[in-house]
Amino acid sequence: MKYLFDYLSPSDAVYSGKVAETVDFVTERQLKDRTLWKKFANQFKIRPDGDNEGWRGEYWGKMMRGGCLIYRYSADSELYDALTFGVEELLKAQDEYGRISTYTIETEFTCWDLWCRKYVLTGLEHFYAICKEEGLKARVISAMTSSADYICERIGDGKTDIRKTSNCWGGVNSCSILEPFLELYKLTGIRRYLSFSEYIVKSGGCIDGNLLSCAEKDGCLPYTYPEVKAYETMSFFEGVLAYYEVTGERYYLDLVKKFVEDTFATERSVIGGIGGKKELFDNFYNNQTEEQPTIVQETCVTVTWIRLLTRLFFNTGDKKYIDRIEKSFVNAMWGSLNLKWNRSYSSIVKRIVSPLPFDSYSPILNDKRGREVAGFQLFPDGTNYGCCACIGSAGVALAPLLAVLKDKDGLILNYYFDGEIKTETPSGKNVNVSVRGNYFTDDVIKIKVRADTQERFTLKIRKPVWSDGACLNGVDYTEKDGYFIVDKLWDNDGFTLEIPKMIMREELNGKTAFTYGPVVLALDEEKGNKDLYGGIVLSCDSGKMQTAMDGEIIRYTIKRENGDELVFTDYASCGKDWEFKNGKICVWIKVSDK
Repeated sequence: MKYLFDYLSPSDAVYSGKVAETVDFVTERQLKDRTLWKKFANQFKIRPDGDNEGWRGEYWGKMMRGGCLIYRYSADSELYDALTFGVEELLKAQDEYGRISTYTIETEFTCWDLWCRKYVLTGLEHFYAICKEEGLKARVISAMTSSADYICERIGDGKTDIRKTSNCWGGVNSCSILEPFLELYKLTGIRRYLSFSEYIVKSGGCIDGNLLSCAEKDGCLPYTYPEVKAYETMSFFEGVLAYYEVTGERYYLDLVKKFVEDTFATERSVIGGIGGKKELFDNFYNNQTEEQPTIVQETCVTVTWIRLLTRLFFNTGDKKYIDRIEKSFVNAMWGSLNLKWNRSYSSIVKRIVSPLPFDSYSPILNDKRGREVAGFQLFPDGTNYGCCACIGSAGVALAPLLAVLKDKDGLILNYYFDGEIKTETPSGKNVNVSVRGNYFTDDVIKIKVRADTQERFTLKIRKPVWSDGACLNGVDYTEKDGYFIVDKLWDNDGFTLEIPKMIMREELNGKTAFTYGPVVLALDEEKGNKDLYGGIVLSCDSGKMQTAMDGEIIRYTIKRENGDELVFTDYASCGKDWEFKNGKICVWIKVSDK
């Protein structure tokens, strides 16, 4: 089944501002680090994970997927070389049986083994999509099929039950291998991979119940499922969506859509994260205003949510998924970036550990960043890494990749990042689109379309859900399905997108959160705020936009009744110096108006 949209070709779009900052950060700090690639690949040679029921084997594939997605945006040649190096190092680790595993044969198919093998397949599939050398592509396919065949020969009906290959979360982590098996079937057409996927779907996804039946049943919400680990459950449903793509059976698409709507209704937070305490579904939407434990809003969950919504958009074209993704990357995702290279605490070794490119958890209520490293594992040399640090680059990549897409009629402008797009029309003619302005702060975005030769095609521009008065000026348009539709003969045309914004208040359980467009505002102790969560009496009409400082997107001040000034800034910029300051963050506050 063909997707409704395609990404632009690598380097077709070049953006500035926050997008460029985040892409450059993860590319230079992490993805080009060959020492890191070698270390991750080496785990498949020494196979340490069976000794402590570990998951070091997920690191390589998670980071490879993110690296390949970043490359699909940037076309950075040094990055491509580093990714190729990482693949070559991994291929050296495949054993004589075809296995690429961080578990020994004696300990295989336990704990996180299939989960890690899932990420091996995922990483290799993403590299295959960008690989330029036919010989290397053939070796990658061979490695994937050998690895998959080894699994098929030992797991399935009349063999080992896939739901019993892990003692964690009812085996849903193992069952999430569904998605890369279906992608491998798409690449190869080998029937046994589809048969294996059918077996997983029929298994229901976990030993404690049937996740498909839960999703289908009205009133059965994610926090009442037999297994409530948010990351792994969403990963399994991404596989169910891939099953729809292969089979065309509408039932599975509708099932995933319902699961996503139930999750959105009960688990989303104001910053676009999913699930609450201890990485679980827990009816977090209704609980997010209350005092929370340290571990909330895991970055792995945020990225997986963004990925699942992206896949739904590519299958349905429903704009609401793009709106939800925007909320997640502008706030939770960008907020997780460790741009100041702080160290974090690990409860596993009970000490401060070396910096990682992403923070694992995003506090929203009177707490600070850097409290814990999720998925923490030690290497033989004494260094460490974590799961969120590896998955984060995929979330960073999807913001620029989704900003402008192609469809059969022309181009779709989803996010209005300042930059230049040089691509082709549906008929193959060259076209340039320039976007000028900072859409997080500016009310008017300038757009110019320059075609080499006059040609008719459609430009669809998302009407943001957060701007009631949004409109286009200087060009005729219609509206449909949440997009402004401009269908015309293009030559050298300039027009503007007007997106008026104002400070908005979101109320829940007697608490208040402030937003500005897609940006969630927060109080940050580092910026001189006090009594973040206590009762705050505001002086009406005292709010004022200020000049943003030190990496901020927005700065907005409000006078308190006692004359003190509260400094609200974008959530993503708050608490960023967590190693050296006790900077707590608070999004939900108790407010009384004077």
